[in-house]
Amino acid sequence: MRPLNTYSSPAPRIPPELQALILNDRQRGWVLHRSDYSTAIATSIKDHKGVVTAAINLSGPDAMMDPPGVQDQFKNLLLTCSADISRELGYAP
Repeated sequence: MRPLNTYSSPAPRIPPELQALILNDRQRGWVLHRSDYSTAIATSIKDHKGVVTAAINLSGPDAMMDPPGVQDQFKNLLLTCSADISRELGYAP
C-alpha cells in the first residue's frame, strides 16, 4: 500500500486529513475526484434500511467536465438517478 504522504496535493497527506475529507464527502452526499485528465462525480445508493449498498459515478474527460455549470448539472443528474435507484430498493428518507 502506498503511503499517503507520497501523493501530490490536493490529496490528503496524513490520516487526519483523509478522515476529514471522508467525513465532509459523507455529509455532502457526493464526491468529486479529479485525476490527470478526467473528473468523476460519485454518490451512494441505499437499500430499504438506508444502508449504502452500492455506488454510482459519472466520469469524463476534463474538456467535457470543466465548462461552467457542467459539473453541477451532472452532479444533479447523478443525485437524481441515485435517489431513484435507492427509492426502487425501498429507501424512503
